[in-house]
Amino acid sequence: MKLRVLILILMLLSACSKPTQQESNSASHAVDSVELDETIDTDSEIDEELALYSGQFEWYPEGGAEGGGSLSLEYRGNREFSFSLSTSLNECSASLEGTLYADRSQHAFYQSDECFLHFNFLLGNTIEIIEDSCREHPNECGFEGDYVRKN
Repeated sequence: MKLRVLILILMLLSACSKPTQQESNSASHAVDSVELDETIDTDSEIDEELALYSGQFEWYPEGGAEGGGSLSLEYRGNREFSFSLSTSLNECSASLEGTLYADRSQHAFYQSDECFLHFNFLLGNTIEIIEDSCREHPNECGFEGDYVRKN
């Protein structure tokens, strides 16, 4: 009986032993390859997705405030957009034109000496603009908000 218990324990221990370094590296490489394959998009796939955001978008202030905004995007390829942005809120108005540079995800950025804007592309119909340290407009104005595609 003791011999059977000892054999059973030895079998369990050998089954639970750590894999060799070669087995571990091989398994790790297989997982890394799968993860990379699932996240890599080709440049043409990225271009196709980003091109969907070319068009006209509108922003309306919350709470019934007077005003609104408009955003015009034109995809130029190679992850670049030209844009024209204008807002008006109560007595304040501002406008900005420039070039956006997109990353591999659904984000694009505008940066000048006076302004940094983050454009977050949401489901093809909405673009969220997040403003950080922008002095391209009077203090009462801003470009930040959700811009919805015009129908």
